[in-house]
Amino acid sequence: HGVLAKGYFLVAREAFRVMKEQGVGGSLVFVASKNAMAASKNASAYWRFDLRELHRFPNGPVSVMGRQHWDVLRLWQEIKEGVARYARQHDAPPAGIGIDTWAVDFALLDGAGEMLGNPYHYRDRRTEGMPEQVDGLVPRRRLYEQTGIQRLPINTLYQLVSMRQAGDPRLDAAEIFLLIPDLFHYWMTGRIVAEYTNATTTQFYDPGARGWAADLLKDLELPARILPPVISPGTILAELLPEVSKEVGLDGDVPVIATATHDTASAVAAVPGLDASSAYISSGTWSLVGVETEQPVLSERACELNFTNEGGVGGGPSGSSRTWPGCGCCRSAGVGGRRKARPTPGPSSSRRPSKQRRCVAWSIPTPRSSSIPATCPARFGSTAGAADSPNPKATERWCAAVWKAWR
Repeated sequence: HGVLAKGYFLVAREAFRVMKEQGVGGSLVFVASKNAMAASKNASAYWRFDLRELHRFPNGPVSVMGRQHWDVLRLWQEIKEGVARYARQHDAPPAGIGIDTWAVDFALLDGAGEMLGNPYHYRDRRTEGMPEQVDGLVPRRRLYEQTGIQRLPINTLYQLVSMRQAGDPRLDAAEIFLLIPDLFHYWMTGRIVAEYTNATTTQFYDPGARGWAADLLKDLELPARILPPVISPGTILAELLPEVSKEVGLDGDVPVIATATHDTASAVAAVPGLDASSAYISSGTWSLVGVETEQPVLSERACELNFTNEGGVGGGPSGSSRTWPGCGCCRSAGVGGRRKARPTPGPSSSRRPSKQRRCVAWSIPTPRSSSIPATCPARFGSTAGAADSPNPKATERWCAAVWKAWR
């Protein structure tokens, strides 16, 4: 009604103005649809989505004894607060709840389903040198052919190998491995599963076998027994647990639905008209340029170029090349939270520049020496100097300029 009925009025008003100026008179004939007042189910031309923000909260690493962790208990509390705000504003329960997050990070649980410590943040430096160590155990070409994932120190595989190399007792004590969105699913429903799109980012999911690469994990002395079954995006997991519903103030059954839990997969799935001749650009914590393909691209050339193949909605891989890590550099400079309507850059947000945005890619070099910088402004500054690129004299001014150009 707000679109069509108002549209009829605006068109009629403009037509009347033109007819009056021309002095010729005439008639206005409307061909209307009852969908203007009440759109029928599946009448997609008349449907629209209204997106409203209920709750916003910051998310970032917590430093403890020189290590970087995620505060997942606080994130869980913030998720519940968002659902509670919905319950306070609406009488009917939501049609469903879904979660997407960033990739690669995980929690280890014991046999009772309790966390064995706070999950590490993917920028923790314990994985430095792990890709080279894994190369000595598993040929790089075999690893790429089996998983299709680009070689980055932040990958889940290297995180687990670092735990094995350090003799971390939690790895042997663990009974359950859950990626971050799967952890929240578990706390919501009690179900222990791994959603497909995020599972493919771990570097130990075999897209050819459509399952975990158990032989690869065995060769690296990593426990495949802790990995849960993989489910597809769109799977209805279960109803929200009664104790959670009670805590947030929801009445009635609320299904929890597995989305494409890897945020990039959700972003790509939302691109209208994406087909075999299309490419996408996704700019968030990472900026990616890629295409959707029916089969992963596992050629030697793709391996040399360090391209990645990550699972998409519908089961197809989403092949892409990470072009530069944004890594929350604006947040590091303290300029990320000034506009309430804009997400603070971080692992849980995804932003795209519009056609009118000014391109600033020239000033952002691609760091090749490391993918886990302590702070991105420092990494960009040092890399820019090494690459003989414009090196900003003041990190804060540089980050503020980037933020201003892209917001």
